[in-house]
Amino acid sequence: MGKSRVAIVRCPSYEQRRVDSAVRRAIEILGVEIPRNKTVLIKPNVILPKNPEHAATTHPAVVEAVCKILKERKCEIIIGESDGSGMTEIGFKNSGIGEVARKYGAKLVAFEKDKKVKVRLKSNKIVKEAFLPETVVKAEFIINLPKLKTHSLTKYTGAVKNMFGIIPGATKAMYHSIAPTEKKFSEILVDVYSLRIPELCIMDGIVGMEGMGPTQGNPKRTGLILASSDGVALDFIASRIIGIDPNQVHHIASAFMRGLSEKEEVEAVTENRVLESLEEYEVRYKRAPELNGLLSILGQKAISIFAPKPVLNRSKCTGCKVCYTHCPVNAISFEKGYPEIDRKKCIRCFCCAELCAYHAMTVEKTTPLTILKRIIGR
Repeated sequence: MGKSRVAIVRCPSYEQRRVDSAVRRAIEILGVEIPRNKTVLIKPNVILPKNPEHAATTHPAVVEAVCKILKERKCEIIIGESDGSGMTEIGFKNSGIGEVARKYGAKLVAFEKDKKVKVRLKSNKIVKEAFLPETVVKAEFIINLPKLKTHSLTKYTGAVKNMFGIIPGATKAMYHSIAPTEKKFSEILVDVYSLRIPELCIMDGIVGMEGMGPTQGNPKRTGLILASSDGVALDFIASRIIGIDPNQVHHIASAFMRGLSEKEEVEAVTENRVLESLEEYEVRYKRAPELNGLLSILGQKAISIFAPKPVLNRSKCTGCKVCYTHCPVNAISFEKGYPEIDRKKCIRCFCCAELCAYHAMTVEKTTPLTILKRIIGR
């Protein structure tokens, strides 16, 4: 298989000239040949109608840096995504990516509106066939542009998780329902990644998100662009940089187990130097509240007492019903203008919190006080 190189380049801000330089340098370090006169799909991370300063979406400066290179190579540029809430097109606009597309003549595609093509991969564990957007299937080269973030369900989200965005709209919720645990859902993430592995991954790690990722956390300045032709290797390095053990991130561990990458062959490089340690680049992130694997072993009663759970802040709720519409197991009803969560049905996938544009639905952290309240039934 050969070495899986992960380029790490410092980039202190989103000033366009700095981002352009960092992205080009990362590609040069990898030695990846960007094609000429081809149809290239850029897959950014666009989730909800968020502005760039929220650090939930790939920054438009990173998208622009890639578009410049593709324009020079006379490629047809397509930018595609499906955010799961049905607001992809608004997301393109609010994230600033829509303006970049206009500037460089790129076609914007909301995958939920694209024609679908059946794709099969018998070696997958759960998703052995899926209807993928025609744009994804026909793309001659895919550049995956994930955002460096923590995640309330999967601990970390990066290159592999970002490709889950090729699954159109409501199908994402269906996958959550058939894979209600972190481990099973992580297997689906690897299945989807395997259906169409991108040729190049470039991560926006200039300002990432820590805490309640992927949408409600806090911006965390990290000052890095990371790139690799191996998305699993990129995630292996990026997760370590932010203080998360990749062996504890199920989708990274599973991808290695399946042979999508070789852990022993991963090497981090900067300029012309192979890094013996990541210490000089490490920026520890606060982690999202998560469902500890031990609780799953102890059973549902322990989970109901100790595990984090989604909670509603009525003062922020607008009654938009996005949480109600997209709950994969129909655990949310709408009563008297507000969502109500059926705790017996809730699988703690946190889709409701992830898709809430108003931060009305959040994940309650487990503290001694909240545990006491749950025990006494308050």
